[in-house]
Amino acid sequence: EPHFNAIARTGSGALVIVGERGAAYRSRDGGESWERLQLPYGGSMFGVIGYEGDHVVTFGMRGHIYESHDLGDSWSQIDADTDLSLMGGAGWGDGGFALVGANGIVVTRSDSSAQPQVQVHTNANQETPVLAGVMARPNRSLVVSGDKGVDQFTPSKQ
Repeated sequence: EPHFNAIARTGSGALVIVGERGAAYRSRDGGESWERLQLPYGGSMFGVIGYEGDHVVTFGMRGHIYESHDLGDSWSQIDADTDLSLMGGAGWGDGGFALVGANGIVVTRSDSSAQPQVQVHTNANQETPVLAGVMARPNRSLVVSGDKGVDQFTPSKQ
């Protein structure tokens, strides 16, 4: 059985879980029952972000990012032009997000109509850490964490 890696609640109150080997599930009744979803990618997904309504974004191995506006009935790929694994994510309103991962990668999208922007976080010691967590601040700056500790990152304007 695959490991589960993340869970998120959408604005409609639904829950979505993602995990290894393309595992994904949804619950529309607060977790009383679960339904298997079919992701278009069979690799591991490390995170999921829930938005208003039934909008979700999931991300994981080799830079794969997928988005659904109908709680997983259909998916579209978001091309961030990277094959680096994405391990942490945080959402902004209107479908915006910040995703972080291997080799200091930071992928941001200001809203659901914007193209993703890829940048690399380098700390004060000029190291590019493996990033596993991110917290988005209201001013669009980020707190990132990984194998070299906790730091701040301010994405360039999109």
